[in-house]
Amino acid sequence: MANEYRNRPNRLYRDPGHAWIAGVCAGIAKFFDVSRFCVRLIALVCLFVVTVPTMIVYGIAWMILDKPPEYRRHRGGAAQREWREVRSNAGDRLRNLDRRIQDIEARVTASEFDLEKEFRNL
Repeated sequence: MANEYRNRPNRLYRDPGHAWIAGVCAGIAKFFDVSRFCVRLIALVCLFVVTVPTMIVYGIAWMILDKPPEYRRHRGGAAQREWREVRSNAGDRLRNLDRRIQDIEARVTASEFDLEKEFRNL
């Protein structure tokens, strides 16, 4: 179970490929899908406002966060393509399900539904 968690593609990792110091900010940016610049700017502001706690938290994150497994380091890897396809398929399935629910809601809330229901009850 722990091994499955360690290899999930949406786990928080350091990103040494885009690192300025240790890749902590780059990893956080990748995890939350935001700009690395924004995360680094926030870290820099925190560094000036609360210097010591920021350095301590950054150091702890540096030590705790792992580097990503091989399939996360190399762009275009088979596992990364597979996860991209899974996410794409899930999005398509959710859009299809949403469309079907909207169709059902439109049918049930239509005035013709009440009329048909009354005819069936005769």
